[in-house]
Order: sequence, then structure tokens, then C-alpha cells
Amino acid sequence: MLFRILSEIIDEAEEIVDFVAKPALSALLNCDPIPTMAPQLKQLNPPNSEYKFYEKKFNDGWLHPEKEAEVQAIYLATKDDLVRSYRGRRFTAAMKAHGDREFRTRFHGTQRACHIGDHNGNLTLCRKDECHVCGILRHSFKVEKSTTGSMFRRGIYSTTASSKADIYAKNYHLHSHKHVMIICRVIANRPQLLGSADHERRGPDGGFNYVEAVPQSYGGDVKYPETIVYRDDDIIPVGLIIYTRNGWEA
Repeated sequence: MLFRILSEIIDEAEEIVDFVAKPALSALLNCDPIPTMAPQLKQLNPPNSEYKFYEKKFNDGWLHPEKEAEVQAIYLATKDDLVRSYRGRRFTAAMKAHGDREFRTRFHGTQRACHIGDHNGNLTLCRKDECHVCGILRHSFKVEKSTTGSMFRRGIYSTTASSKADIYAKNYHLHSHKHVMIICRVIANRPQLLGSADHERRGPDGGFNYVEAVPQSYGGDVKYPETIVYRDDDIIPVGLIIYTRNGWEA
């Protein structure tokens, strides 16, 4: 137990050092370690109102007609754990800095290389470099980890279209009939709407705090909507959706 706690403190310390000066880090590490841990995820039961909320978001956002999905389990950080965590406090501070009182719920699909979420509520985080799901849960989102070849260059991409996020929710060298999608919250109150690709973009223009790709139904280039932020503290992972699907192999 002590080893696990120390491991979590070290992981969170790595996250903090990206945000504050190193001299301040030693002071932070002398504080009560519990508030700095990453929030723990709790399984929601189907009758739970939050379960129904996220299940509906997932089902309503499944827009690709050629594949189907079914939610198997939903895990979410509790409000208390989230506000006590460093990343939660950082996200709240960023919301206030943006003058925003509300967040937007989005989905993020990425590569999984372990069996997190597969068996009996297993949420043990692995340390494989190839497992981006565990990397995000352990350290939160990082712009520096994103690729440069995306439509709006290097940023953190999320979407309301769960079936679009599913394209990226791949099982890497892993035999499992389940897939994992990250539930995230995004600070998104002043969108810069862009209809075509901009591979040189480094962030939204002044007066905006994120980029929203305009879908084809409104004259843009993308088929399904996507949200792009360019600051680590403007997005936070808060949960997982475990699901099965038919239609595409990955």
C-alpha cells in the first residue's frame, strides 16, 4: 500500500513540475500528499443519474451508421476527489482565468496496450509507453505528446461524436473485445470556428480559447465535429467508458 501511494505521489509530482517552478515543487511535496494524488475512478451503476447522462452522451454521439456500440461500464472521478487533485485544481483555476463557469463534456479516443477496464472493474494503470490511455490517466493530457500532422497542428483533440473518438480507440497488440474511451471536460466558451485545415496553427487567435472544426453539414471540411485546445490545463480526463462494438476491426 505504501509503495502504491508513493508511486502515485511521484506520478503527480511529474505532472506538477510541468506547471510550476522547481523551487515551488519541493514546498508542495512537503504538504499532505493525499490532495496531490490523481483522482480515483469509481464505477457507476446503470440506475445512477450520472451513468444515464454519460451513456446518453455516448449513444447520441455515435454518428457512424456503419458500426454499432454498446456501453459495458462507466467509471468517473468523484467530485471530491477531482477538486482535491492537483489537475482538478489546475482545471478550476484555468476556468476562472477564462471567465468560464461551465465545462463541456467531450470524448477522446487513444491507444490502449493493457487490460484496464476489461475484467471485474480492473483499473490498474500500466506503465507501458505504448498505452496512451494509462499515460493520460496517470499524467493528464499533454500538448507535447500530440502529433504535428493533425488538421490543426499540435493540440489536444476531443469530440462530441463518440463514434469519431472510437476511430482512435485502438487496442495495441491486445486481444480484447472491449474498447476504452476517455471522458474529458474541456474549457470551451469562446470558440474559433475553422472550416478548413491549418497545419501551421499553434493556438486560437486572440479573443478565443479553443478551435472548433466546422463539420461538412455547416460548410466545413470535417465530417464530424472536433474540439482542439492548445493548453494542458484547458482539458482534463475524468472518466472511462468501456464498450463493445461491431462494424470495424481495430
